[in-house]
Amino acid sequence: MHNGNRLLSIMGQMGGFTILPLIFNILLLLVGTYQVLKTKKELIWLFGFPMLLVVVAAAIRQYSLIERVILFMLPLGLVLIGFGMEKIMRVKSVVLMVVVCLVGLVSIKNNGMLGILSRYYGFHEITLGMSYLKQHQVRGSHLFIHDGCAPTYIYYTQLHPDKKEWEELNGAKILNWDSDYSAETKDIRDTVYFLYTGGFPPEERTKRTSQIEVNMKQVDYFEKYVCFVYGYAPKE
Repeated sequence: MHNGNRLLSIMGQMGGFTILPLIFNILLLLVGTYQVLKTKKELIWLFGFPMLLVVVAAAIRQYSLIERVILFMLPLGLVLIGFGMEKIMRVKSVVLMVVVCLVGLVSIKNNGMLGILSRYYGFHEITLGMSYLKQHQVRGSHLFIHDGCAPTYIYYTQLHPDKKEWEELNGAKILNWDSDYSAETKDIRDTVYFLYTGGFPPEERTKRTSQIEVNMKQVDYFEKYVCFVYGYAPKE
């Protein structure tokens, strides 16, 4: 399942992460691979075989499919997708041409980044969460840091040239990946806050929330640009 998700992510990197370009590019990849096998078998060794070996290596847990270590696969896959597009474009059908053009335009609109020229895009914006905490006069002694954003928190509170801006938040409890949040909050009698940033998948959110709520109830919440702040008070 993990490797399957990673392969979908690779397809997304090649042409877009929304459903339409994913389906379209997988179709083009299959058509292109078939076309190369049918007409230019020697090219499959150049474009297809390295990709196949990487997938096999990942399947036997000898290689990772995370994007930063499989960059070489992207141009190889795009070449095969190109063969598939060439084959489809050779079909003499006005309807097919219109469909292909519409799919292309929708995919470009959904996955293009021209929007960053006119509006702000953010990701992992921990300072927004930290500013929110300052506005609510939260001190570091009443703050917990999720392990996923610990390095960023340390940077801004201890290393950044303007670290004095965040001195109120210094000294927070940095949790480990295997920390039991219910044990951490067992004896707390004041309102405390939890700071999360980055990927933070839904299952992690559910796990941590359920652990905290053994002893506490949520009383505050902030979310912006993949930065999350949760406020909890002890149960009565």
